[in-house]
Amino acid sequence: MLQTPVDFDLWKEHIPSRGFDLSYKDYHDKLHVTANNCCRFEFPIAAGRILEGMRCPECHRLMEKYIAFLCCHDQTGLLEPY
Repeated sequence: MLQTPVDFDLWKEHIPSRGFDLSYKDYHDKLHVTANNCCRFEFPIAAGRILEGMRCPECHRLMEKYIAFLCCHDQTGLLEPY
């Protein structure tokens, strides 16, 4: 949340058309999506057989297997090949 006011110069141009509150929220949401760039699938324990592996539907890397499948996308944007 503190990064949004620090980056004020990057989003202040939208204030006249969107207002301060919406401009602040839009930029904050953009930062939040970038910082929490993960994909997750959870399976109920009663589902029976759980897959041995699963590829992320967004970046196609193999997801780590916990109780859920989780993939936090590489921030460089490089995709692991199939």
